[in-house]
Amino acid sequence: VLEGDILVDGGTLVARPGVEVMGNGHQITFINGGSADFQGSETFTWSGEGTDANLSRDVTFSQMSRIMWHEGAGTSVLRYIRVTDSGVSNELGFYPLHWHLNGSTVRGTLVEGVVVDNARNHAFVPHGSHGITFKDTIAKNVTREAYWWDPIDSNDLGSRNESHDITFTHALADGVHWPRELGVQGHHRNSAFFLGRGNGNKVTNSAAINVTGGADCSGFHWPEGYHG
Repeated sequence: VLEGDILVDGGTLVARPGVEVMGNGHQITFINGGSADFQGSETFTWSGEGTDANLSRDVTFSQMSRIMWHEGAGTSVLRYIRVTDSGVSNELGFYPLHWHLNGSTVRGTLVEGVVVDNARNHAFVPHGSHGITFKDTIAKNVTREAYWWDPIDSNDLGSRNESHDITFTHALADGVHWPRELGVQGHHRNSAFFLGRGNGNKVTNSAAINVTGGADCSGFHWPEGYHG
């Protein structure tokens, strides 16, 4: 059980099978080249149209406010772990897995076989961070878009919000919801995959099911003005 936040300032934080972290509302933050090497046991992830999915993992993080790679963090490996009951509802930046304005310092990061479920605020967020691959991932029961990064005009960061060379391959979103009290516009255009601005981004062999919202909600949303 975490009794406070963890700051990884350089170096690598390691997790292997059998590790169970109860965040108790705290966060883990990586800065100045700090990286994660979180690797559970390889297991079946999901198949078909997404109705057959395995959420069980032997490395788990629960009740985290967020796990965040902040400006200048290093390349990480996250394989076959679970992040559950995490994020902070409607709080900017408090997402279960959040890469924040790292540019190319995280290039080569692999997120494989990772489950994020019962997320209170998005799930997988590569924001202004380039060259990250999400493979065989599962986002299950998520509030607001599951796979997402900040729109270009959300906080006056302009092109810094762009993410380049992001790959979502065999990525699943199942159960993505936007309650009306979080904003009518977001509810109206809720999606599982929000494809933000950037170059070289790819989505392949992926699926979105059980997405709810307004008349224009969708599985995959590449909005106007987000050319790349």
